[in-house]
Amino acid sequence: MDFLAGKGVKKLAVIGQDNELGHAIRDGVKAEAAATGLEVVANETTEPNSTEVSSAVLKVRDAGPEAIVLGTDNTQSALVMKAVRELGWEPRIMGTSSTVTTGSAGTVGPAGEAAKGIHGTLISELPVSDAPEAAAWRAAQQAAAPSEAGSAYALQAYANTRIFFEIVSRMGDDLSWPNFTKTAESLKDHKSGIYPPITFGPAAGGGHVGTTGAKVAEWDGSAWKLVTDDWVLPGRPVF
Repeated sequence: MDFLAGKGVKKLAVIGQDNELGHAIRDGVKAEAAATGLEVVANETTEPNSTEVSSAVLKVRDAGPEAIVLGTDNTQSALVMKAVRELGWEPRIMGTSSTVTTGSAGTVGPAGEAAKGIHGTLISELPVSDAPEAAAWRAAQQAAAPSEAGSAYALQAYANTRIFFEIVSRMGDDLSWPNFTKTAESLKDHKSGIYPPITFGPAAGGGHVGTTGAKVAEWDGSAWKLVTDDWVLPGRPVF
């Protein structure tokens, strides 16, 4: 929402599945749209595992949004992109991190030319990132399992493991579960080089999520290209 607001979008729509994914995206869009002054003019639902998305796309187009936020899985995201292209319509399309990183092959591949120009948010660096930590992962991945050297899943698993061992290294001799939680919750603005700065807090306040913020990338037809230089924190429009 902050990225779209910074690009001059005033009206947007959501196409989301009738499941936890779609509901979470809708709730987030609704909350952040209100905070950034954007108007949600359409909110259409698709059935999980269905290939029928055209009716949702038509209803959204008729509402006149300048952008669409996707709360759909990889296959449906690709189908929505193709349906939009077939209408000769060119709204901004914004996907989640599953569109850009972990689910990229299953989204932009099936969508083909219809995917060109779409945007997506990243919760971790791209596998091709120039960040030293990402380069270190690629070297380790090439040595251990070269077939996964381009996998965002593998990169995130590497980052998670590095963070886990960072916590364990700070625990000293007390390797109990209570001390693990206490030590994790003491981590403030930890720079992993792959995720946004990590701060763990009490579970009751949602603090075990660990990170906030994202980067945004655009698909140019052959690769993802970052369009934000740093992690975008909530509530800060990107101009």
